[in-house]
Amino acid sequence: MDKLAFTDQSFLALEQGCAFGNSEHTVDFVAKSPRGHVRMYCVEGGEQRLFHEDPNVVVHTSRKILANLLAYGRLVGGDPLEDYVVSKAKFGNRGVANDVFVVNPDPALVTDEDLQETTPAAIFTADGDDFTVEDIAQQGETYAWAVTFKAVMDVGEGYSGFGGTYQNYTEMGLFSGNDTLFARKTFPSFVKTATRKLVVFWSIIF
Repeated sequence: MDKLAFTDQSFLALEQGCAFGNSEHTVDFVAKSPRGHVRMYCVEGGEQRLFHEDPNVVVHTSRKILANLLAYGRLVGGDPLEDYVVSKAKFGNRGVANDVFVVNPDPALVTDEDLQETTPAAIFTADGDDFTVEDIAQQGETYAWAVTFKAVMDVGEGYSGFGGTYQNYTEMGLFSGNDTLFARKTFPSFVKTATRKLVVFWSIIF
């Protein structure tokens, strides 16, 4: 497996309830597999600030998604477009207590098949109008192509986990229509309140 080392330089003021991280991690990537990059923004009081920016992990089950899409029209039973097009982002807290704030979470693994030990499996799901394709484009002079998704947890959404006042999030994943995981990302605690909006741009590069 290929390994990619990176330093998390994300920052959002602690007084706004979000975590600060600045430490080095190493993430496993499957050789020659798709890769990705995530940018997360906190929007509050008319101000948008970068909360977290990192590579993500494209997991082994992404191969199932790609195989079914490549075989579209040749399969008997099921609908590859409905079942395997990436159509939602799920957010969770890795089973961590809601009042425990994580600065340096364990990284996602290529063997992951779902969000981690969260009950329910996803606290919040961004789909429909909250999950859109922002762009599909070739990367400069290279042969690589990228598709960029946008997931939104809007003002008034996803905050009622702890006494109805806030919810602590530490992970998210891209999922197909039949809930097959394509990619997963962990991040320092993002505290969602009624007045705070989370906007995520997630690029998958082939």
